[in-house]
Amino acid sequence: MTRSILNVASGAMTASSGPPVQAGDFWFTRASLAPRATLPPHAHERATINFVVKGCYRESVDSGGYSSHSAFTFVAKPAGAVHSNALGDAPAECLVIEASSAGLERLRDRRELLTEVCVARGGLLTALGLRATRELSRLDDLSALSLEGIALELVAALTRSVLLGGQRPASRRDRWLERVRQMLHDESIVPPLGEIARIVDLHPVYLARAFRARFGCSVGEYARALRADRAQALLMSTNLGVSEIAHRTGYSDQSHLARDTHRRVGMSPGGLRRLARNA
Repeated sequence: MTRSILNVASGAMTASSGPPVQAGDFWFTRASLAPRATLPPHAHERATINFVVKGCYRESVDSGGYSSHSAFTFVAKPAGAVHSNALGDAPAECLVIEASSAGLERLRDRRELLTEVCVARGGLLTALGLRATRELSRLDDLSALSLEGIALELVAALTRSVLLGGQRPASRRDRWLERVRQMLHDESIVPPLGEIARIVDLHPVYLARAFRARFGCSVGEYARALRADRAQALLMSTNLGVSEIAHRTGYSDQSHLARDTHRRVGMSPGGLRRLARNA
């Protein structure tokens, strides 16, 4: 039996809060999904970046199994990717960013952007998504310029996130690199490089060089980015004090966390928390 697939025109979002706002080669729409709503298999004419602002929904891509996407998750899909959605008992709100093919072509470097489905989370990504959401809610004559800048930052950050995420291991070197990467994700307090090298039975210098060649940064830089993401997630989703979050995530003190947060997302821990609550 041939499956019926709905082709969704640009800007046509379910229960959108208004017409799409164009910003250069990007279109921004705030969309709401009602409790227990279902969307049949469909595809968008343009590549999309979907930021879950509130709630949670399930999605199946290319008739695969359903995956759940909770608040502050980014889901990027190329144009024409067939997917279906289902809601639980609570509503969900999303910011949908569409990108024109011509615009993506101008951004293309050695790697293709938005040619595969990817799911990503992170403090910097969340801050960018919340900034775009706030900008869309208070439009003025400079909003298009602001939104275009945010979209460009998002494409770069998402691409970097996908590269840091790695690919399915295919060789012995890939397998131990993936083991090291997973170790960094699993440990809130990362052991020294020498200890990591001992665990995977490699020389520290060789491990450091191979890790940088694969992921584009040092082991320490990767671990610090993960620590920042954990801290920013706690800031945006809990009422824990900043000093407690700093202690839980491995910062030396509250001031260290504050400096790092400002350097990475351009605002204080309190500012990031208020932005999340006001989105």
